[in-house]
Amino acid sequence: MPLSNAQLRRYDSEVLCLPPDKRGEYHKQVDHLIETLRRDIASETGIKVTKVVKAGSFAKFTILRKTSEDPVDVDVVFYLSGINGDAATLEEINDMIYQMLVDAYPNKAVSDFEIQRKAATVSFVQTGLKVDVVPVIEDSRRPSYGWQFDLKDGSRVQTCAPCQIQFVQKRKQ
Repeated sequence: MPLSNAQLRRYDSEVLCLPPDKRGEYHKQVDHLIETLRRDIASETGIKVTKVVKAGSFAKFTILRKTSEDPVDVDVVFYLSGINGDAATLEEINDMIYQMLVDAYPNKAVSDFEIQRKAATVSFVQTGLKVDVVPVIEDSRRPSYGWQFDLKDGSRVQTCAPCQIQFVQKRKQ
């Protein structure tokens, strides 16, 4: 039995997509994390945070609801300047962000924090939110572009989080 467009839209909004009230709750939680990390990076290091972008499916409005197996995942890109981009420095930056997250949330279990290939992650068990903090070394020659590094293999990719969001917005129009 084929489904109508109305039935598909209803299923999408009532079953798949993140409801507006949860989206607002997650925005507040992520905004607090951003403010805390910005402040700590500025006060404790010589690194300058030039831009912070909520990216990924959360920013593109394609994020799905939390399930019993998958949390809601929000990517937050921190554009950094005033540092070189060698592998040792990038490992130190991820370690620094990880430690700042641990310090910012002293009541959380150590298992709620993780260093991944391209991000430091904190999980909020109660709300089901998982935030990936992605450090990107700003490219001073190209606004909104920067270098994202893979800690496991040392590779780097030029990325533009705002460009990715704009691309999806244009396609939706």
